[in-house]
Amino acid sequence: MNSNPDTYLETQEVSSQTSESLVSKIQVSPQLQATLTVIRDALLHDQPTERDQSAALERQLAGLTVSVAGETFALNDPRLRENSRIWAEIVRGNIDYKRRYELTTQLTYLPPDVAAVLVEHFGRTDLLNLKKVTSISPASAERLARLEGDRLVLGLTTLDARTAELLAQMKVSSLCLHLTSLNANIAEKLAQSNSWALSLPDLPSLDAEAAEKLAQRKGNELKLDGLTSLNARTAGKLAQWQGNFLSLRGLTSLDAETAEMLSQWQGNYLYLDGLTSLSPETAEKIAQWRGIGLSLNGLRSLSPESAEKLAQWRRTDLSINGLRSLYQKTVSIITGRRGTHLDLNGLSSLDAETAKRLAQWSGVEMNLRGISTIDAATEKQLVRFSGEIYLAHVSKQISSSFKHYGS
Repeated sequence: MNSNPDTYLETQEVSSQTSESLVSKIQVSPQLQATLTVIRDALLHDQPTERDQSAALERQLAGLTVSVAGETFALNDPRLRENSRIWAEIVRGNIDYKRRYELTTQLTYLPPDVAAVLVEHFGRTDLLNLKKVTSISPASAERLARLEGDRLVLGLTTLDARTAELLAQMKVSSLCLHLTSLNANIAEKLAQSNSWALSLPDLPSLDAEAAEKLAQRKGNELKLDGLTSLNARTAGKLAQWQGNFLSLRGLTSLDAETAEMLSQWQGNYLYLDGLTSLSPETAEKIAQWRGIGLSLNGLRSLSPESAEKLAQWRRTDLSINGLRSLYQKTVSIITGRRGTHLDLNGLSSLDAETAKRLAQWSGVEMNLRGISTIDAATEKQLVRFSGEIYLAHVSKQISSSFKHYGS
């Protein structure tokens, strides 16, 4: 720490909260130096200070700055008060995984030198969670760009082009950013990301231009669970993405035109768990999709008309865990479709007639984990299912009746 009295002022308060290696200097302006000299002389000679001198001192003290961890802050900056002790402990090191997780999840701001320490000492761990860090400087982003860990969570709500470009350089498997807006320019930068998975859980909307740029990324998983609506044009642009996992769990409605555009996506797993209902028209368009796994766990009911259209989707895995009950006709339609896996974990009870219809399905695995008790008549019908069946923790007497049973 530089202790030249003509240029810097050292304070015990700041250094007591942070590490000596973090606090480099507190900058004192010439005006403040002059005001302090006048007040000091007045006190030494037992003379009253002028009101304007006191006002000047108060004003100039507010402008006092301190250099901490490679960045300059005003002394009254709330980020210093919230984070200085955390910064010091991180820089000192010798902390275990649990403590590191506690510290990083409490951080609200990340200066460059602390970012460098995190990358150097914790960069290859499974998770670096900075969910409360809502903004970072380009200098900090440059340090983070060297990260090679498994997962990084950043609470950033906005991104400039340079920061987006730097973050895209990171070699992390999964990147989660809490952006609340995304334009085409930033989307283009993020599309260069090396991350296998990109998650934007708080993004409420996406236009076609940004979707087109985002669709250029080479990752395998894209989560846009913050979107509550999607139009056909934007869906068409997203459908150009060549990854395998697309999650749109925030969508609460989906019209037939948008579903048709989305069905053109050539990936393998599509998650639409925010939908609580499905019209026959939309179900028909979704059924045109050629992927492997379709998740509609938000559906609370499924009419026979919609089920008939959905049954035209003859791929592998259908998950409709949100259903609490089933029409008999709906059961017959669902079990008439081709496929290998059927998830109905939302059902909490099962009668013999429904069990009989379910047992006729020709698939490989059926999940009924919401069911913990069944009567003898229902059991008699269910055991006829030729594949593996998974229930909740039922009694050993019941589970022994099944040829293929799991819990």
